[in-house]
Amino acid sequence: MFKKSTIGIDIGALNTVIVSGLWNGSKLQIHRTVQVPTPQEYVKEGHISQPEKMAAYMKQVFKDHHIEKGGVIFSSESIEVIQREIVLPKVADKDLVSMIPFEVESHFPIKAEDYCLEHQVIEEFSEDGVKKLRILVAAMPRDIVESYLFVAESLGLNPLGLKLQGGSIAKLFSKTKSINDISYDPMATLALVDLGHAKMRVSFVNMGRLVFSRTVAFKSKDLVEMIASALGISEAKAEGLKTQCTLIKQAGEPLDPVGKSLRDVMQDKADEWVQELQPIFRYYLSLNESNKIDQIVLYGGYSVVPGIAEYFQEVFNRPALTVKSLSVLEFNAKSPIIPLAYLLNAAGSLIQE
Repeated sequence: MFKKSTIGIDIGALNTVIVSGLWNGSKLQIHRTVQVPTPQEYVKEGHISQPEKMAAYMKQVFKDHHIEKGGVIFSSESIEVIQREIVLPKVADKDLVSMIPFEVESHFPIKAEDYCLEHQVIEEFSEDGVKKLRILVAAMPRDIVESYLFVAESLGLNPLGLKLQGGSIAKLFSKTKSINDISYDPMATLALVDLGHAKMRVSFVNMGRLVFSRTVAFKSKDLVEMIASALGISEAKAEGLKTQCTLIKQAGEPLDPVGKSLRDVMQDKADEWVQELQPIFRYYLSLNESNKIDQIVLYGGYSVVPGIAEYFQEVFNRPALTVKSLSVLEFNAKSPIIPLAYLLNAAGSLIQE
């Protein structure tokens, strides 16, 4: 019999994923997964713009899917979140917490009181005989945090936290020993690329720690719009064709005209992703001569496109794969399971240590 689950909710631009599970210290036991459309008029770039209406919508979702109430952790991302590395003298944890708001205002163009701050120590080192800490600090606008808190309280849930997706996914991969049943070196640096509907995020994880993260909002048309434009059809019809997109080149018999158009559209979209990622990869590698990228790991909605991993591997000349299984995850066979690529952000938020 499972103990009472914690609920992880990831409100994305296209879909909202709800995962209930229990972290036992070595395995994340997933009891239930639910995916529903995100009302796009209520959520804008990670900000719940209409929290009352979003709360009412989520109440109905919980009722329809018989989701038990309990503690909840939200996983979020927004281009309004500011992340920077800062270096401080090594001090006790309690002193570090009190120092960071003052340091943030000298490094960030913000007032610390208007933001909720989260930090992670990346490295401890010595410089001129003085011990110092390299710290990754993230600042999220307080009104974003308050909108999530409102939704949690409206649902009768106990809010346990709001985690940035980069931190959630890093924690998940830090606890796994194999990806797709293949062991990987824990000393390796992974570039975790979330190919979402409206944005793409890359998180660099080294030795189980998030060391660098960037989010890119897509400025171009989304895939459905591109398909509709290329084929001269409605977006409703284009939505049905989206799952037929591929990057795999056919050998022998050529594709029919529709199939060729779908592949050409998908190639254009993939080229855009690469153009956005290349300067981020170069910048990360330039930060420190010891920085490296050993493996590219793709997840998120568009990671299921056939041939996407092979394309990334060819372009970046590094091993690339799409997540199909993680050893740290243990699913309850009685629960429906949504595709793994979609639920990782919500699942990672459940690992509390």
